[in-house]
Amino acid sequence: MDGHFELDLRMWDVVAAGLVIEEAGGVISGWTGEGLSWTSPEDKLDVVASNGLVHEALLRAVGGPG
Repeated sequence: MDGHFELDLRMWDVVAAGLVIEEAGGVISGWTGEGLSWTSPEDKLDVVASNGLVHEALLRAVGGPG
């Protein structure tokens, strides 16, 4: 898969997969390209993940600044 985006994810939905993506050379970010961070386990984030090569294009496709 080249890229994926999803809405309303919680910390436990993202942390392990995010590590695998980054270790493989991919990129994971928020909907507008910002880094992911949580202040509480109840926080929900909109996430964009890619192989790194298509990340900017995927951000543009979902409406981010990419």
